[in-house]
Amino acid sequence: MLTLSRTPKCLKIFIHDNPKAHIKSYNIMLEIGLPYTTFQISRLKNDKIMTSPFRFNIANKMFLALLPLSLLIILISAFALSALNELNEINSSIVKTNIPIAEDTDKMIDSLLAQEHYGRQYAILKTPDMLELFKGRSEEFDQLVAKIQSLPDRKEIPLDQLTALHQEYNSLFLDGFNHLRRPSSSAAKKHNEQIRQKQEELIALIKKISEQSVRDQNEKRVLITKIGEKALHTTAVLCIAGIIIGI
Repeated sequence: MLTLSRTPKCLKIFIHDNPKAHIKSYNIMLEIGLPYTTFQISRLKNDKIMTSPFRFNIANKMFLALLPLSLLIILISAFALSALNELNEINSSIVKTNIPIAEDTDKMIDSLLAQEHYGRQYAILKTPDMLELFKGRSEEFDQLVAKIQSLPDRKEIPLDQLTALHQEYNSLFLDGFNHLRRPSSSAAKKHNEQIRQKQEELIALIKKISEQSVRDQNEKRVLITKIGEKALHTTAVLCIAGIIIGI
């Protein structure tokens, strides 16, 4: 058992640890007459508690208090960035794929109609300028097909079928220029009917491609709405959780 002697030497050692507080405590001990042994053991127990390895200082307590909030903020940021990245990819797909397809298909129909006009003009007038304009519109159509083919993230588009139909359309004009020169002849009427049917077939396929692109665009817009709502609800829940943790 540890004891505390009344000798000046022992008192000097006791005062050296914490002079003001311990002198006051020592005087109180003398007044109430408590054994020095009890006081010394109690003091040693307090010292053991204060030097415990599980003791946390203010910095550690603040770190532990802020750790859940920090993790929650990181989680919210990661989720928000993930949602924004997904929305950006969908919007980019609409801008780079769906909108160009809608624009190019309209231009294709214009090219076909202009090609028909210049082809009939050449059949009647036989001027080289009209033939060049006819061929120029045909090349413009082929360039639009190649442009759609190079678009990213495009779904199944029957471009091979479209190209084949356009080649047949050109062949009907090139083979029938002599017949078209006499519109009242039976051969001219036959070629006119074949050109009309092929043109309608081409326009129907082009419109089908355009409508497919519009449906795909609408589906992407619905997906954007769902992602936005999900991100809003999840972020709101995480923010409420952060407030509860902070309280």
